[in-house]
Amino acid sequence: MQNSESRPLPVDGQHVSNQGIDWGRLAETQDDGYDTQSIKVLAKERYGWEKQYPTHDAATWLEGTVTLRPTSDDGDGVEHHPNIVAAEALLREFWPAMYRQCQELLQTVVPVLAPNTAVAPLQSGCTCGPVGDRVSFEIMTTINGGVGMIEGVVHEFAHNKLKALGISLEHWERLITNPQPTREEIDTGTGDFVYESPVRKDKLRPLGACISAHYSYVYVSEWLVRLVQSDAVDPEHFAGWLKTMGRRLEEGESVVYEIAELDEPGTQFFGALHDWADRLITEVDQLTS
Repeated sequence: MQNSESRPLPVDGQHVSNQGIDWGRLAETQDDGYDTQSIKVLAKERYGWEKQYPTHDAATWLEGTVTLRPTSDDGDGVEHHPNIVAAEALLREFWPAMYRQCQELLQTVVPVLAPNTAVAPLQSGCTCGPVGDRVSFEIMTTINGGVGMIEGVVHEFAHNKLKALGISLEHWERLITNPQPTREEIDTGTGDFVYESPVRKDKLRPLGACISAHYSYVYVSEWLVRLVQSDAVDPEHFAGWLKTMGRRLEEGESVVYEIAELDEPGTQFFGALHDWADRLITEVDQLTS
């Protein structure tokens, strides 16, 4: 995780709001692509970002819309790895709206096959991270399982999406109005404006990082719930991981709604996010009880 981040390009904060965006429809991936189109506008205005599609000679994913940039150890032909092929098929079948959103926004995936790990298309769990610290929709994820690869993709996708909406790990310009921590508070994890993250427990974190962690695991939970509800996998195999997701969602809800101070777009966005997370908590409980 980066210790510092690039600031977005300076723009009038009201410029985007005045376009009449329905912020309540930006929390959850929309079947009609509403949030995808809004994110394109927001990412371009705040970061100057526009998706670059694969070159003609690049390895690709999701029907040629996403560049695969393998590490040197993985070599050529990584797009044919069975877990990458399985991940594409699973995402397309069980979360088609997210599949389409990734086609339009996800730019690059750096796939990494971790050593000494069994390779299985339905294996869950991953190690993932961003490529760079700006909105880029470029991510790194392990591919030891097709299910796990999608976990990494949607986890890092959520971080990028939230940055485009106005909240980065260490600073924010929209949705929340809490005071921002100093560099010293961020580095030491001590002070009045750092908090306990629902995921990372080694030190207190800026509110943006806490919210980003929560948002990323809402996305991961949605993916796992959809997969288990489909009967494509053994529910018992995912029960423990789902319970972990449920606990993280409950803790993330408390962080967000006890600490976050919201502006008008934030009230709409976090209201919708709360409804989404609450629904997932209920569904996780039903699937694991």
